[in-house]
Amino acid sequence: MWSHDVVALQASQTTGIVDTEASRLAAAIDAQSNASANGSRTGHRIVEPSALESFVRDPLNAFVRSALGISTWRDQADDEPATIPLSLTKPQTTALLQDLASARLAGFSTEQWEQVQSRAGNIPVGQYGTPVATSTTARIDELLAHANNWGINLAQPEQFDIDIPYSGGVVSGSVVALPAQDNRIALVDLNVSAKDKDVRLHLAVQLLLLRAAGHLFVDGVALMYGSKTTAGAKSDAIVSHYVMLDPAIDQSAAQEKIASLALLFERALLQPFPLFGDTAKNVAEGEFDEAKKKFNTKISQDNKDSEGNRFSYISTKECLLFGVTPAFEEVYSIPGEVIDFFSDFFATIPLQNDEALAELDLKPKQIKPPNGGDSRKRYLFS
Repeated sequence: MWSHDVVALQASQTTGIVDTEASRLAAAIDAQSNASANGSRTGHRIVEPSALESFVRDPLNAFVRSALGISTWRDQADDEPATIPLSLTKPQTTALLQDLASARLAGFSTEQWEQVQSRAGNIPVGQYGTPVATSTTARIDELLAHANNWGINLAQPEQFDIDIPYSGGVVSGSVVALPAQDNRIALVDLNVSAKDKDVRLHLAVQLLLLRAAGHLFVDGVALMYGSKTTAGAKSDAIVSHYVMLDPAIDQSAAQEKIASLALLFERALLQPFPLFGDTAKNVAEGEFDEAKKKFNTKISQDNKDSEGNRFSYISTKECLLFGVTPAFEEVYSIPGEVIDFFSDFFATIPLQNDEALAELDLKPKQIKPPNGGDSRKRYLFS
């Protein structure tokens, strides 16, 4: 299929994909409903920590991935194009970063890695490959430098047991984290599409799970693919974020919070609760006019993704579940279960709390890595 209008082409292609996925989704929902009707649910659920972490970032993950057991079409890698690669997609760039990091930690040189990737066709050919290799190498050099500054052992992740009972079952499994100096944990996210706030939230949930399970960690560091501004110019870079839990959250408070999140997770298994960007937060706060504006912007054909592509809504799970032209009033009925859910959700998840941080009046205002490097802002979650 070919079209002069990129949006029209993308929409026409997506409509077919969404229709196909919608059929799969409907079948999966029917199966889930039948299982519930036949009493196959035991009433004692085991929630994996990773599923809870994914749910906190996006409640739709619980419904689509955990309840129905399917991945959305946009979670799949695109078919390999029948062309010689001259540039890389974001997933390809992420894969190269992860591969080089693993190679360096295993003792291979950057030159050896580049030779292997070039022969495998994973780096663009000729002169186009040089900037890709240079950029990838620079990012991993930055990653290793940040890890050294914070005393993070990238080569030996540790597994921490989690076993937290709640009224509907138990949150059970493990949290895998990197050990860091000064009794901290760390995580690394080399996904080039990752958002700062999502990575910080991910680390905050890990800290909350560990606190609830009795592990004595109070703070951590997230290393991620991001950007920095130097002399007014913005460029890609590996950046670090320092995250700490509110000291008021002791083990008992953490267990209570995890239990509440697990019950919300159970609700999200039964029906979809969509964020639509910041729409759901505005709805939960009763700001319906602002919520409707955010909603309409999200589904607009003029809305662009981080790469400048128009009509980015069609790449979302919301589009898969609610269609190309959903109505605000139908998704967020007033009053309704969706609004009630999000009121509870945003009152429960760990949230960045600058006011609580200001009240603690920690000195210094920014924390310095123990082994050198620039000071970083404290992000406190309560």
